Amino acid sequence: MTRPMVVLDGHHVVFQTDDKSKVFQVNKARNIFFEKTKLKGQDIIGQQYGTLFEVQHGKLVVATSSENGASGSSDVAKSGKDNRDLVDSGENQKLTQEEIMKMKEEGLSGQDIVEKLVEQSETFKTKTEFSQEKYIKKKKKKHMLVFRILHPSSRLLLDTFKHSPSKICNLRADSLSQLLCYSNVMSGSTVAVVESCHGLVLGTVMERMGGCGRVIHLFPGNDMNRHVVSEFNFPEDQMKTLLEFPLNKLASLEDGTLLSAEDPSDRTDAVVNTSEAGDAVPKVESSGDTTKQQDDKSAQPESTASAMEVDKDNDGEPAPDEKEDEEGDDPLDKITEAKVEGKEKSNTRQKRGKPRNNPAEQAAKRQLRAERLREAATILSDKNLDSLIIATKYDCVAILMRLLPYVAPSRPVVVFCQHKEPLVECFTKVKESGCGIQLKLSESWYREYQVLPSRTHPLMSMSGTGGYLLSFIRVMPQQ
Repeated sequence: MTRPMVVLDGHHVVFQTDDKSKVFQVNKARNIFFEKTKLKGQDIIGQQYGTLFEVQHGKLVVATSSENGASGSSDVAKSGKDNRDLVDSGENQKLTQEEIMKMKEEGLSGQDIVEKLVEQSETFKTKTEFSQEKYIKKKKKKHMLVFRILHPSSRLLLDTFKHSPSKICNLRADSLSQLLCYSNVMSGSTVAVVESCHGLVLGTVMERMGGCGRVIHLFPGNDMNRHVVSEFNFPEDQMKTLLEFPLNKLASLEDGTLLSAEDPSDRTDAVVNTSEAGDAVPKVESSGDTTKQQDDKSAQPESTASAMEVDKDNDGEPAPDEKEDEEGDDPLDKITEAKVEGKEKSNTRQKRGKPRNNPAEQAAKRQLRAERLREAATILSDKNLDSLIIATKYDCVAILMRLLPYVAPSRPVVVFCQHKEPLVECFTKVKESGCGIQLKLSESWYREYQVLPSRTHPLMSMSGTGGYLLSFIRVMPQQ
């Protein structure tokens, strides 16, 4: 897969500053609000990735690294020996806040304002060289907006969650790299992924495979939140390698009723979740009375079942209520119950005012989802997965033991969790069942260093832990 060299309309772009990264979708007709500044998306389209921009007078100007570090370079040579005589006081700066605001209103650039602040500082020349550079960097951050546009990658998108790591289960770059290494993800593999990291792990696996192979996204209930996958700017051909399969369909797959059912596109009792596409298809009972079907259709709320979910034939099948009772002993049902009940009402309320799509388009989408569901079910039924990756906030033990039979022998299995206790239980279960060898439970130890001339040291603020990893090789237990 070759990445585009320039920004195209509709692409997601990472805006990177010295201490922050944020991703935006660039559109000609929309503005981008970054660091309290309104930017026009049209000014970024057509620019090369890696370009450094500076905002001057509300407009984007291409900057260079040399210009960014030129301010105060002549004054840095005149520095003091130490900072023992410095007193932190507002009187050290001769310029007042009103004068600084007036300079901004007159149209002075951020570079000029920083130079004025350096000239009007009474203590700048007595500071050490390191303190002078720190002072200039601090003032640039306050009065200048300089950022670089980059093509999204797994590492850059991981950095966008730097200030909210709980959204991705405290997954860190070192843990993500080890997860890919232990799972042996490569081009042409068939990988199953269960994750609660907004699609970050899913997109990273797809990026590593390069559009060759199959990735099956297994999700509990309605929780198919994977918006980060769209931020990778994958082409359409690569997105076709991604399949979805709800975990609550595993029981139907195991008893053979899912694959033995007729084509759902030809039936009238198909129910497909439309939370991903934005349309809703009401459930229709398979009865001969057409009037009753229309009445039930108008009275029944919009369906919010799991994505790409297709109901089975009613012939020979238990009623929905009876079926839920039969599957109630499944440990995965405990995971999906809360999600379905909690989101059903809110999703229905949100979609109530949305216009319906064309019936022909709905039928085409319904058929496409059914085909993709059937393809994922066929791959799983072969029980020949090359790798299984679990990085979720749900019950790791129940998910692991349920999906383990679908992994081919001598294939790797990796489980990530931000807490150690669930993985200890997984370790014990796998050891007792005899279905895994080379079990390894590890914690990544990672320190980030500041590497600068004469002042290389670990950063003072860094994450305490990057989570825990359990990895092993799947084997067939002795009979």
